Amino acid sequence: MAKEEKAVNFGETEDFEVGGGLIQGELTWHNPRFEMFNYGGKGPSIPAFAVELEPEGGEEVTQYYSIGNSEDWSPSKDGKKIVKIGKADKLSSSSNFFQLIKSLKDAGWPKGKATDDVSVYDGMKCNMARVSQPERKGLQQAARKYEATILLVDKILILPWDKKGAKSTTKESNEDISEMATSTIIELLSESPDGYNKMKLTQAVFKKLQKDKVDQTKINRVVQMIGGKDESFLESGPWKFEDGKVSMG
Repeated sequence: MAKEEKAVNFGETEDFEVGGGLIQGELTWHNPRFEMFNYGGKGPSIPAFAVELEPEGGEEVTQYYSIGNSEDWSPSKDGKKIVKIGKADKLSSSSNFFQLIKSLKDAGWPKGKATDDVSVYDGMKCNMARVSQPERKGLQQAARKYEATILLVDKILILPWDKKGAKSTTKESNEDISEMATSTIIELLSESPDGYNKMKLTQAVFKKLQKDKVDQTKINRVVQMIGGKDESFLESGPWKFEDGKVSMG
């Protein structure tokens, strides 16, 4: 008889052990699951929680949250659960996945509605915001040119099973978002006429709009307009866009 897999119960944060893109705003969760993740080929494969986050009027983005090491944990065959395969008995509360689940609970996720199957989150809509990622003791911190952040739940807008949940009241038109993106880029280029590559520009716009205390949903749509796969906005602006770099024309 095959040995039964022991799935981790993540419905209660007490079941975690204490141990050592830029998308945000109103986001709908699709296809939440566990899978192995290797940081786009830049690191070892580790178990992670993955979810497609869909902004209103923008492109879906896959977000990953690390869980632990591959010696202790593994996704179940259907990807709905994370199962123990090593010596560890509890997930670490320093993991990104723990921080996500804790933020979800703090935002009012109903107690008892989550046990060990993450498919329960499919269809949920939340307001999510980036916060500074806490330093994890015992881990070597890679050199960064920008602050490490983690995307967490700030407010639950629609529960997966509640079609009558709160809906977004933001009805900013594409024209308004385009105007905001254009004016922000022009202001940044006036200070740095040599320009930015696409990724650096997206980060600079994100930071400036945050500093200006712009609504997070608007920031998200501006960032999607600038940093998305569709580059028609950058190609048609009052600047030069060549070889992935934006500069004054």
